[in-house]
Amino acid sequence: MATGCFWRGVVMAGVLLAIVAATAVGAPRGGHMIDPPDGSGAGNPDARSVAVSYDPDSASLSISLGFYEPFPIVLAPGASQEIFLDLSVGGTGSDGRSCVAPDAAGAGGRAGDLRIDLWAASSGGMHYSAGVRVSGSERTIASHGQGAISGDRRTITWFIPADDALLGRDYRCVTSITFGSFLEWFPANEIAPFWFDGYAPPSVADRAAPTVSWQSPVDGQVISGVWQEAGVAGRHACRVGASDDVGVTRVEFLLDGEFLNEERYAPWACVVDTRTLSNGPHTLRAIAHDAAGRSGSSQITVVVDNDPAAPPLPDPPAPPRPPAPGPLAHIGPPAPPAPGAQPSVPATPVGVAGLDRRPPRASLWRPSRSLRALVGGGMVVPFACDEACTGRARLLIAPSLARRLGLSRLIGSSKPSQGAAGGRALAWVRLSPAARRTLRGRRALRATLAVTVADPAGNRRVLRRALVLR
Repeated sequence: MATGCFWRGVVMAGVLLAIVAATAVGAPRGGHMIDPPDGSGAGNPDARSVAVSYDPDSASLSISLGFYEPFPIVLAPGASQEIFLDLSVGGTGSDGRSCVAPDAAGAGGRAGDLRIDLWAASSGGMHYSAGVRVSGSERTIASHGQGAISGDRRTITWFIPADDALLGRDYRCVTSITFGSFLEWFPANEIAPFWFDGYAPPSVADRAAPTVSWQSPVDGQVISGVWQEAGVAGRHACRVGASDDVGVTRVEFLLDGEFLNEERYAPWACVVDTRTLSNGPHTLRAIAHDAAGRSGSSQITVVVDNDPAAPPLPDPPAPPRPPAPGPLAHIGPPAPPAPGAQPSVPATPVGVAGLDRRPPRASLWRPSRSLRALVGGGMVVPFACDEACTGRARLLIAPSLARRLGLSRLIGSSKPSQGAAGGRALAWVRLSPAARRTLRGRRALRATLAVTVADPAGNRRVLRRALVLR
């Protein structure tokens, strides 16, 4: 009897252990990353946090995006605002210490890892969309998705429909987080990746110093304008890549030996306003540090070349010196004009108006990349000039694609938009009816955006940008 009880106890203990083990393997998991304010300015949503929750037993997946200010932030009555969030959810890579993100097509990473594209808009109400692609598969799990916004309008949460492809997955980390807005010329902002709670790379002894290398700009490059994190307000990317056998804790940036800024989150980006520097060579140095106190550095030389301000117009020619007054000359206020006489008007110097032969200096901000929005209503193209200008945008596709789709190369254009000197203007590109019909339902499109700006004197400049619309 005692023996039977003993074996029944062993069996029960084994069952309980199996249940506990199964529960541990299939336990819900999640994690989040806090993103510091990026100073995007009024009218631009600024991401505060990204959180992901996943339950391998129920195949449920949700993603929350937090803001520092209530969403939407609109600048004009009746205006709408659209935001997007791109990220990857996956497992541990082959080295056991990294998470390999699938690319935009779902390739890369481990089989079954996810590439997630989320979209939300405020236009008379909230609208949500989600696209979830499985690495190693052409199938899309969610094409529309569901979403909700919190009562204080500071958090948007997307809910991905349950799918067998999500059951029992060993998802441990989130990588490749990109957030941005389609309107108000606010571009993509990268947010550091994170591991789910309870998961982390295995601890190893820190035996090596960090390595750092410049990604943009490169040694010897000629630069101008403002350089900082990629894409902010159409500015250039200033960043380095840094790695360590355990982890990089911070990266310092120096300009000509003087402290510039310090980053404690990836991506490792510097902030340089070359307009405050003299033209000519300058040195940029990045120093990466790890928790063990080791450091590694990399230095490059860049050449600042900001265009000088437009030269002032020449002074009009001096009038001829009047003859010296005689001894009886009247010195005092001039006599009033005779009744009916027309007042004299100084002659305008000939040729002054024709001296402006310089095309306007112009900047093109990140336009909307949503193919769905383009087909539905159009594309917002923000631009600016250093003087009053008129801008017109055109959207073109490659000749081979145009032939395959039966379309003209020019698939859309905007009406002329007026811009004040130094101010931002918006061109609104609308598709032709044929292009709208043909592209409806298409998942991706490669195109070229060409914006022609002209000043009052007729000088022109063309800005071009290759786009991938999804």
